[in-house]
Amino acid sequence: METLYGMILLLTGGVIIYYLNKQVKSKQEKGKLQQVKKQLQQQYQQEKKNCDVYIEENFEIAYAETFLSAQLTLEADRIPICRKCGNNKMQLWNVGPFEMDYRCTVCKKKYSGNTYIGSEKVNELYTNLNNLYLLIEKIFSIKRKGLTQEWNELISLIEFDYFKLRAGTPYVRAIYFYTNGEIASPTKSDRTIPQQIKDLVWQRDNGRCTQCGTNENLEYDHIIPHSKGGANTYRNIQLLCSNCNRTKSSNIG
Repeated sequence: METLYGMILLLTGGVIIYYLNKQVKSKQEKGKLQQVKKQLQQQYQQEKKNCDVYIEENFEIAYAETFLSAQLTLEADRIPICRKCGNNKMQLWNVGPFEMDYRCTVCKKKYSGNTYIGSEKVNELYTNLNNLYLLIEKIFSIKRKGLTQEWNELISLIEFDYFKLRAGTPYVRAIYFYTNGEIASPTKSDRTIPQQIKDLVWQRDNGRCTQCGTNENLEYDHIIPHSKGGANTYRNIQLLCSNCNRTKSSNIG
């Protein structure tokens, strides 16, 4: 009988100890959970702070798309509607230091922006676009780290969907803009070839006439004449001597 009584006491004590241990572990787990939750909240607040600091210290990068869109809107009066189909929604196709191409979203005809806004404005677009590329890469990094909520203020500064482009497609082709719907004329000042373009063409053509090879009496010539819509772009300018240039006259080539 005593043995039975002792066994009951032992069993009861074991059960009590088991539940006490369980309660202790439960409290410890709750404490750890609260600690983890607190750490996550601190990390969240720190990342939001990092986001604010980044925007403040990298203002031109953070607002690069805003600046670029604003510039395209300002230049809309000088960029014509599509001469082929009359559409006024355009897609940026290529932007270099002194060259800008855009494409009609309906008939896909491409145009040179230099003809209408000039090389200086194109260079401004190029600068903003380079900053935009840095912003996009930053946001890609944020998404990979799973910090989209913490950095939402920065992410919300982009409008166009660069992240659905096919692999290898330039980011610039995610950008669309509207013209004012009027047929515009080329800018008068666009006849002057920028010095940067002249330097690049001189290096490319080795300071010689591309027709006869002489290095005397050289002139900068529009391959597609300015009178026929030729732009002051690197690809449309060549070196010709005065004799070859006079022979070419207003012909294309």
